[in-house]
Amino acid sequence: MAKPMLPEADKVLWQQQMQGIALKPKQARHKRKRQAAPIEEPAPPPPAPKTWQTLAWDAPPPAKPPSLPQHAPTPLPPLNPVDPQQFSKIRRRKRAIDGQLDLHHLSQNQAHQALQRFLATALANQWRTLLIVTGKSGGKASHTSILRRLLPEWLTAAPLAQLLRRHKISLTAAAPHHGGEGAFYLLLKERDP
Repeated sequence: MAKPMLPEADKVLWQQQMQGIALKPKQARHKRKRQAAPIEEPAPPPPAPKTWQTLAWDAPPPAKPPSLPQHAPTPLPPLNPVDPQQFSKIRRRKRAIDGQLDLHHLSQNQAHQALQRFLATALANQWRTLLIVTGKSGGKASHTSILRRLLPEWLTAAPLAQLLRRHKISLTAAAPHHGGEGAFYLLLKERDP
């Protein structure tokens, strides 16, 4: 397709405007980096006279609250430690897991309600070895799953503490083949009368 032809008047106007302007060669234009011209900052305006209306707004802003520390894995609340022999039997699959509950992908409220129903079923069926999967954190090593942090608290607080009051509760992280840090073994043993 041919280039459109400019009218003669436009050509004359263009030549008048371009007089005295030297164009750089194409290669030189691309190789050089542009340097920004220094920007001069305008002088600040003089301060406005203080009146009773502006004084209220001149108060310093409130101090920022201190930043919260990164979540470290919280220690388990006072629960009974798992007997090493029992843990070894579970880990080596010599002791069967009576019931399993998967809580990850549930909200806190849904997980808490599911845990209550699961423990009521476990007590009714006299299950003693339970596996509760809470899920791991979202990939950050310094953060733990919310459900993982809340599970020990839920077990030691009402209403679950009342439900389990006649049992000795032991809680520990599961073996890797059962979910590792994203799961717990919960062992229930009836207390002596």
